[in-house]
Amino acid sequence: MTQLKYIPERCIGCAGCELVCGLQRDELLSTMSSSIMFHVEEERGYYGIIVKRKGGELLLGRPDGVEIKRPGEAAGGSASAKPIKMRPECDMCKGKPKCILFCPTGALEEE
Repeated sequence: MTQLKYIPERCIGCAGCELVCGLQRDELLSTMSSSIMFHVEEERGYYGIIVKRKGGELLLGRPDGVEIKRPGEAAGGSASAKPIKMRPECDMCKGKPKCILFCPTGALEEE
């Protein structure tokens, strides 16, 4: 099974991945159904993404690296990260991930 891979040093923080994921699911520009959540940590001075993957895993992508959290493991983070658990799991757009195609810098790939 393929999953999304995030390369943080390539990310420019455009949040296009979150938008195109929502567009793929709802056919309108809404992030509410996106499996990707762009987040900004103002206190720490960085941005990153959270991806809800198959089986409820969370891919936490930050400038200092990528971490995978399995269901039941504490993810840390702020309260603003909690809505990702209510979003649908990434289904890799049924074989043609739009976020990968849309990303202008190649920060998302299949693994």
